Amino acid sequence: MEKLAEYARTPYGVALIWCGFAVMVIFATRPVWSRLLFGYEPTLDDLLSLRCFG
Repeated sequence: MEKLAEYARTPYGVALIWCGFAVMVIFATRPVWSRLLFGYEPTLDDLLSLRCFG
């Protein structure tokens, strides 16, 4: 465990931790950016619910 803590304090370990955070942020925000990137094609039910209840 001490060896892992020593590695985490090196520049490569810090970069690896930040890359891990970046990957998690990308996966966590996927529902938002996937609609922006791939387009939003609502069905008739989606449009009616947006119009009536939104």
